[in-house]
Amino acid sequence: MDQSLRLPSLTAGERDILVACCAEQCLTTGQYEPLLALAQQWAGSRDARLFQAAVQVLGHGLSDVTAGVRFRRRVLDWATLDTGIPLGLARALVAVSTEVIASTHPDQALVRLHQLARRTSRAEHGAMRQLVTLALSEPRLHRLMLVRLARGLTLHGWSADVELFRRCAAPRLLTSPGPEARTLPATGDLRAPVVEAWHALFSHHPESDWLPMAKEWLTAADATGTDPDSLLEVLIEAAKVNPAILARLYTLSLRHPCASRLRQKIDAAQGLEAAPSPC
Repeated sequence: MDQSLRLPSLTAGERDILVACCAEQCLTTGQYEPLLALAQQWAGSRDARLFQAAVQVLGHGLSDVTAGVRFRRRVLDWATLDTGIPLGLARALVAVSTEVIASTHPDQALVRLHQLARRTSRAEHGAMRQLVTLALSEPRLHRLMLVRLARGLTLHGWSADVELFRRCAAPRLLTSPGPEARTLPATGDLRAPVVEAWHALFSHHPESDWLPMAKEWLTAADATGTDPDSLLEVLIEAAKVNPAILARLYTLSLRHPCASRLRQKIDAAQGLEAAPSPC
């Protein structure tokens, strides 16, 4: 199979037929490991024909009713390799997670893309971009992504999680009116994981990780056409057990019109009453 695919005389259509026939025979007889080994080998090749064959082989295995479980498990195993994922294999895993797994098991695709985005710093494979697109495609996946990020920001130190939270919790997604908007009010499904993620950032990460994002939120709290108070309330709720963080947020807000509103909400969170006006 490997030798045949390398023949320069084969057309693209003939290679596709060859891959499909080989995959069918292996899947029918339960020979999953040879297919997985070929896919891993071809994904690391600089030959675009072999890379495409790797994606096709994985696609056939993932789409098979019987073999799909084994192939999805192997994709997860590869995606969580702590020894480093070769770029070619990472590109192949992003492709099949986005194009094949997401069509039938979107939750599992999200998990695999998340693991790839965490462990690979290179942008060529597009794991982070595809992950954000998938996460924002429907409210349920959006919430699942935020829950995973809140847990990850608390328990792990993946730098990718900070950037993913910035993209998935952008103020325009959480407060702007429109069909794509999610909600941050007290009854909103996204509020709890967003508060938890902010709390994790304040408690377990250096200021350099969360400062740019906090500035974005304070700027958005000044914008019209949004629910600005909900942004301030989330920040305060996440930081209320840490007076130093509350003070830092207030200092940051002094450059924004929301400073007085933020101060009032901080006082309320700390149980302080406004000083009486002089007679």
